[in-house]
Amino acid sequence: MALFIIGTILLAYLSLIKAPTIQIGPDVRNRFVHFLAYFVYGLALACWRITSRPGNPGVRIFTEAFIPSAVYGLILEWLQMYLPHRDSDPFDGICNVLGALIGVGVALALR
Repeated sequence: MALFIIGTILLAYLSLIKAPTIQIGPDVRNRFVHFLAYFVYGLALACWRITSRPGNPGVRIFTEAFIPSAVYGLILEWLQMYLPHRDSDPFDGICNVLGALIGVGVALALR
């Protein structure tokens, strides 16, 4: 649970502060960082749900971990549209959702 709380605060901070640079065009490194951040976030949330409720079916744990982590990534990306110092990118949102999906899937596969 502590990793989930720290991750929530850290992701909000990094997503909403002024970005140091703006790059036009495909930025594979940035996309990978989005994917990796939400992979770890989804993994931490899934591990918390697995340990807090042992014996729950995988579908319920998947729902309790994937939906909040994916929605959080999309909300933070959406909020960036309204900040003058940030740029929102739909591909970043897709990378957030895919990272959360695979992170939760890995946690369920390893349980």
